[in-house]
Amino acid sequence: MTDVVWTAALTAAAAIGGVLVTVIADGAKEQRRLGHERTVRAEERREAVAARRASFELDNLIAAYDALWLLAREATKTHFVDSRAAETTDYGYGGTRLPEGTEADITVTSQAAKTIKLILDGEVRTLALKAQRAMNRASLLGVEAKIHGRGPVSLAEGEAVHYEAVRLADAALSAIAERIRQLVAEA
Repeated sequence: MTDVVWTAALTAAAAIGGVLVTVIADGAKEQRRLGHERTVRAEERREAVAARRASFELDNLIAAYDALWLLAREATKTHFVDSRAAETTDYGYGGTRLPEGTEADITVTSQAAKTIKLILDGEVRTLALKAQRAMNRASLLGVEAKIHGRGPVSLAEGEAVHYEAVRLADAALSAIAERIRQLVAEA
């Protein structure tokens, strides 16, 4: 009878031990599965954030490229009028009002400023900001001279400032285009 009790006790202990091992193994397996799912979700979130960032950067670079190009176009139109005024009047470069229809479009200037400040690449943003400032300065050269009480701005000075602005704009547009190509190649 004692043997039967010991056998029953050992069998019960083995069954309980088996159940315990199974519960512990299943718990560990569940923890690994949950950990894996958390890792996968975290990776999916990182990928989604990276995709949104790349999409934002690409969209903004394209908008900045367009806005900077339009700003350069506006500055060149102003330069043309200011050059003619410097050649034909005593008011100098930028010393006269722009003819009707040639005023710089404030929305172009505003859009350029907004999109340039949102460029994520610091080096490209710096180039674009320098170009923007140079084009604004070229467009306002005559007004600036009047405000500071200087005499009329010479055509040579106006052309030098404008050509520097064009050089900076070209460098910024090239840098933006290069960054756009990089982003498209990475996609």
